[in-house]
Amino acid sequence: MSYLTHAINDSATLCGEAAGAIAPLTAVKFDGNGKLATAGAGELCIGIALATTDDDCKAGDTVHVQIKEAGLWIAGGDFVAGDLLAADASGKAVKAAAGTALAIALEAGKANKPTKVLICRIAAA
Repeated sequence: MSYLTHAINDSATLCGEAAGAIAPLTAVKFDGNGKLATAGAGELCIGIALATTDDDCKAGDTVHVQIKEAGLWIAGGDFVAGDLLAADASGKAVKAAAGTALAIALEAGKANKPTKVLICRIAAA
């Protein structure tokens, strides 16, 4: 695992090996081998895969992941600004029902569109 800033400072991103294909701007998790994989519904997410010049990254590729602060996440459905968000089955942002939310919506989200979010991990009621 590597970080993209000076080692003494906290970083908003990290890099790791992809366990399989990961679409840009979807939620990711660590798999059982410490590799990064697309997060599914109800799973604890580490952050959001950043967009690159390629489409999806493939197994063995390096994936860059935003782990805090404001960024973009592909919406899996409609929601409003202020909603707590979690991953759906394909790693897209949906309104969190219960468990741990990965982010807060900073604007209204529309299905399959990039949406501004604040990554902050909060318990959803």
